Amino acid sequence: MTSLMRSFGNPVSFALGAALLLLLAATWVSARGDRARRAVSPLGAAALVVWFLTVSYVALVLPWSAELPARLSLVPLIDTIRGLSSNSAENVAVATMANVALFAPLGVVVALLSVAKRERRFPGGWWTAVVAGLAVSIVVEAAQLVLNQGAVAADDLIANALGAGLGWFVVRVSDTGNRAPDDLTVPDLIG
Repeated sequence: MTSLMRSFGNPVSFALGAALLLLLAATWVSARGDRARRAVSPLGAAALVVWFLTVSYVALVLPWSAELPARLSLVPLIDTIRGLSSNSAENVAVATMANVALFAPLGVVVALLSVAKRERRFPGGWWTAVVAGLAVSIVVEAAQLVLNQGAVAADDLIANALGAGLGWFVVRVSDTGNRAPDDLTVPDLIG
């Protein structure tokens, strides 16, 4: 187990993660049925609140409690590439995957809301998930900079936006999986 995993593997992180997974599952199930689609918005909103609490806890509270040094890295991918070829490659890989995984629920909720709100033209394309991921990530990185906590890194913005996009894509692919393959087109997948 890496030192990063030991720092973030605690009861609060696990509780928030479990609550988030339950809310996402309930939202996903609700988005499947025609009558249940009305429940998607409150469940999706609850999932977003728990997700934001999780992101805030991981990005702002844990660096204080784990006494992680503050860092500023604004050149994209340099730290990740250097880190992957160093003795701390395992920590860098885990941190990058954690950033992707941490923002995937945002993309999932955006995609589920777009499925439920098709008739209202909810702007739920992949770009909405990526822009939302970038926006929240910028706010979190700015808070880390102001509070002098954690690593303020351009790599985090990239990984977080990628995670939100992947979360959207997983839901979108599963949603289109209910249709016949000959009805499925590339535009159906990308927006």
